[in-house]
Amino acid sequence: VSFIDKEDVNQSNVEIVGLGTDRHNPDVPTLAVMNNILGGGFSSRLFQKVRTEKGLAYAVGGGMSFAYDHPATFRVMVLTQSASTVEATTTAMAEIAGLTTTPFTQEELDRAKDNILNSFLFRYDTREKVLSARVLLEFYGYPADYLETYKAGLEKVTVADLTAVAKKYIHPEKLAVLVVGNGPEIKPGLEELKLGPV
Repeated sequence: VSFIDKEDVNQSNVEIVGLGTDRHNPDVPTLAVMNNILGGGFSSRLFQKVRTEKGLAYAVGGGMSFAYDHPATFRVMVLTQSASTVEATTTAMAEIAGLTTTPFTQEELDRAKDNILNSFLFRYDTREKVLSARVLLEFYGYPADYLETYKAGLEKVTVADLTAVAKKYIHPEKLAVLVVGNGPEIKPGLEELKLGPV
């Protein structure tokens, strides 16, 4: 756990970080759906547990990023009050770990697919946006049909696929935790979590 002391604040920012992947990875469509289930909006597991159910955060979200030419990061962010930092951290960590232990549901899968596929309507709704996306893909050496292949991959994702990628890529014990906040209020609780030296 890395800690940056900002004694004059009553809020803290928690970042839980690990290694992501790149867009060449054939698992990217499934990982994108998993991301949406974990931290992709109001219906996500993180939002429902950390913000709606427990009221611990102003903002929460995240997932695995996909860079074009190198592995990006797995990142979950929680913005919370100093007093709730430790509980917000443990709750977010539990939701991350839950990707490998709490079964995905068909409802989660359907909602996540709809969210992502519907976003295509806004991301690629003009010739300029399509051209910009294709230029970027061409620059990094992706095939001309990458967007079509990606969309088809999203449509094919199953609950079994989600379970398999979660077990393959989600390793809570390898994640780093960075907390920026009020040291005297937060640090003793972080040390009690025993996530490693603070």
